Parts: sequence; structure tokens; C-alpha cells
Amino acid sequence: MTTPERLLAIAGVTVVASAALLVAYLRQSNPADAQARGCDAQRAQLSQTLDQVRFSTSAAHAASTALHDTAAIRTKYADMIVALRRSRDVAHLSASTSERVRNDLAQASWILDSQDEPLHHAAALLGEDERQLTTAMPLIAEASADIREDDCPALSLTVSRSGWPKDRLILELSEASRLSADVNDKLETVLGLILDAQNAVHPETVATQQSGR
Repeated sequence: MTTPERLLAIAGVTVVASAALLVAYLRQSNPADAQARGCDAQRAQLSQTLDQVRFSTSAAHAASTALHDTAAIRTKYADMIVALRRSRDVAHLSASTSERVRNDLAQASWILDSQDEPLHHAAALLGEDERQLTTAMPLIAEASADIREDDCPALSLTVSRSGWPKDRLILELSEASRLSADVNDKLETVLGLILDAQNAVHPETVATQQSGR
């Protein structure tokens, strides 16, 4: 796990735990008292907000981990392409086989290079989403204080000023996950091309692998 992922995981645990405690308090408090004070609408809005905070935090961490794994696989495949191109066995191939290997590796390399933009876009979306999630901690702290003081107007103001719930955040998390999944699909194609080239360059290795299954 990289440093950014560790930070997100630690912050995520803190946010989720704090939100869970506040949700539990809201559910255990007396509904009749809340209605008498006119806090039912504010508490309902806060409960919805906290549910989104917890979901978004967990989703952001999962998306960040998946994106990191996708980028690592992409790097691994790029290294495999370089190794095959440098293999001395390529010089001993027939002209037609050598040409096919070069074409497969060139296509695989082109597909890998074309994934830079979607990977960077997904990373940018997640970076902004993670920044937005950090705003949840002040919200939770202020809302907790408002509830303890039975200050319904302050609670309403706290929630409205926070900008939560953030529907755009959910859309951005979905888009980042979609981009990562699309890149993974492309990587499957790349792997097929690499294995075809590897089979041509090192057929004995592939045969050994198949006999050992």
C-alpha cells in the first residue's frame, strides 16, 4: 500500500468511525424530543449526509486501491514488452514470425500508452474526491456539538453550510471506477498480445507451463 493509500485508509477509518458514532447517537435519541424541538428535519438531513460520507469514504478507498493495482499491472506488462523486444531469441525467428512478434508488441505497447490519459483522469478525480472527504470531519465535529447543545438552528446551518450531501462526489467516484475498469479491459487485450509474442519467442516455456497444469 502506497503512502497516499495509507493516509486515505487512516483518514477513512477516522471519518467512518466518527460518522457511525454520530448516526448511532441520532438513532438512540428520543424521536419525540427531537420533534418537539423541531429538529427532526435537520437530523434526517444529517443522517442522510453521514450515510453518504461513510459510503463515499469506503468507495474512495476501494477505487484508489483498484487504480493503484491497475497502474502496477500496466507497468508490469510494459516491462514484459521490453524484455521480449530485447530477447536474443528474436534474432533466430523466421522473418514472418519475427514480423508478427514485432507487430503484436507494437500493438500492445500502443494500447498501454493510450491508457495514460484515462489513468491520469481517474487519479485526478479520486484526488479531488479525497480532498472533499476531508471536509466531512469538521462537519461531524460541529454537528455533534450542535446536537449535544440541542441547538436545532445551528445544526441546520452546519449541515447547509457543509455542502453535504455531495451528489457530484458519487458521480465522480463512479466515473473513476469506470475508467479504471475500462483500462483493465484494455490490459486483458495487451496480455493476450504479449502471450502470443511470448509463445512465438519462447515456445518451450509455454509448452512447459501447459504440461504442468
